[in-house]
Amino acid sequence: MRSSLRILITLPLLLAAWSCAEDLSEPLAVYQQFQKALLIEDRAALRKLVSESSRKYVESLPRPKPGSRPRVVGARREHSRVYIDVEDDNPKAEIPCGTFVVVKEDGEWLVDLIQTAKQNLEQVPGPARRNRVIPTEVPRTATGNRGTGKPAESVSHRGGR
Repeated sequence: MRSSLRILITLPLLLAAWSCAEDLSEPLAVYQQFQKALLIEDRAALRKLVSESSRKYVESLPRPKPGSRPRVVGARREHSRVYIDVEDDNPKAEIPCGTFVVVKEDGEWLVDLIQTAKQNLEQVPGPARRNRVIPTEVPRTATGNRGTGKPAESVSHRGGR
């Protein structure tokens, strides 16, 4: 009796755990097709592999660099999205790693270029390279100088690190 009860309790738990196992083969296949179409610059295929909101950006996708060899290093599902982490082994790659976002739209997995861009802007890989623009002079007009023809005061800002 006790073993039957144990089986009745553990069997549904095992089935639930098994059914929750992630099968990411479809979104990964879509990403691979996307990369192949990108490498051969097949814009028609790319439009079929991206979300509806991303289609207008297909024409402005950059051409792949010679020797580009992106490879999948990880994939995870979070809610209705699959995040595919990639690295490019090309030492001259402008962006050596990043994350592609694949979403399900009308029952099909598609690359979402907008979410991909957003994801990669939020998570900058490696050391952050920032171009700082530091104004050397910022004109400031005192209230009393308006309309008097007198030059405005200027404040010098010199930034350091």
